[in-house]
This record gives sequence, C-alpha cells and structure tokens, in this order.
Amino acid sequence: DLVQEFGAQPAKVDVVPNPIDAARIRARGAEMVEYPFAGSGRCHLITVGRLSPEKGLDFLARSLAGVDRGAFDWVIVGDGPERGRIRSLVHEAGMEDRVHFAGMCENPWSLMRHADILVHPSRSEAFPNVFGEAFALGLPVIASDCSPGVREYLSDGACGILVPVGDEGLMAAAISALASDPETRQKLARAGLERVVELNPEASVANFEEILREAGNG
Repeated sequence: DLVQEFGAQPAKVDVVPNPIDAARIRARGAEMVEYPFAGSGRCHLITVGRLSPEKGLDFLARSLAGVDRGAFDWVIVGDGPERGRIRSLVHEAGMEDRVHFAGMCENPWSLMRHADILVHPSRSEAFPNVFGEAFALGLPVIASDCSPGVREYLSDGACGILVPVGDEGLMAAAISALASDPETRQKLARAGLERVVELNPEASVANFEEILREAGNG
C-alpha cells in the first residue's frame, strides 16, 4: 500500500505481520461452546469482524443467495451498524434458517473451531489478523482480493481463495466449489498451518530485530 499510494521505494519497505499466538488460539478454541448448526450435515461458513460497510457482509449475503441453500449455513460473529441491513438481506434471500447472528464474542475461536470455511468479503482491508487465527485452527479462507496485504497474507492464493471485490457470481462459485470439496479444504488448511508458523511471536520479533539491524547499518 505504501508503494502504491505514496510512491515508496519497494526495496525500502519491509512488512512485519502482527504475531499470531497459535498455541493460545488453539487452547481457547478448544473451550466448549454450543455451535448453532452442529450436526446439520452442511458446510459451516463463518465470518468474524465488525458489521460495517467496508467489511462487505452485504456483498456476501447477496452472493450466498446464489448458492444451494442446502449446502451451507453461516455464523456471523461481530456486531455493528450494518446488522439490520444484513438481517434484511438474509430475510429477503429466505436464508433465516441457515444464518445465525452470534454478536460480539469474547472467544470467537471456539466458534471458528467448528466451522469449515472462514469467508472474509471485505471491500477494504490491511493485514487481517483473523486470517492467522483461521490458519491456527486449520480453517481454509475465502477472501475478497481487496489489497496487497490480503494477497500477501494468503500467499497469492496458496493459503486461501481470492475473489475479485464485489463479484457476487465468483464469490458464490468459490463457496459452492470449496463447500463440496473437502480435499481442497484440507490442502488449504495444511498450507495455512505452515504459514502460521512464520507468524509466531518469536519469529516476528526476530524479523523486526533484523530489520532494525539492517536499518542501523544502512
């Protein structure tokens, strides 16, 4: 973003992602929770984040109207000013029995642990921590290709599926395909587990220290 927006020299820009404490996330994720669609036999989708326009939940609701309703359910973790609008879109699409508004959760990881796919439909994003949290829990990701940070976090699609921002047809197709393909979900989950190793706190600190050393010598 610095390169694109401000003309910074790429050679002088280093990115240090926020560290992800995978062990803590897994421990909290193992805590008991009542998952609203347990035993449904459908693919469990989950979104985690503020319900605000830039997060694109309205886009996802419209996209899901084009997916076989017997194929998925959707847990929405978070709250915000778009809650009413998203509820209306869910109602208009006839998806009320497939969608659960969980609201704000002190421990979203316990719900994420039961999900099959994290969907992140944002219109604008920097470097979403929730990707690393999903990786730690072995959860594949489908995300809007909304920024260089998103592409970098998902290793240009190696750790998740990227969909053009606002393309409801391609988002619906991506969800339909991954929901019906457990082998690809497992492949993406394995890639995410490898990626999150690079984001552990010790590696992040070492990376930052190395950048400071190079800057001091430079």
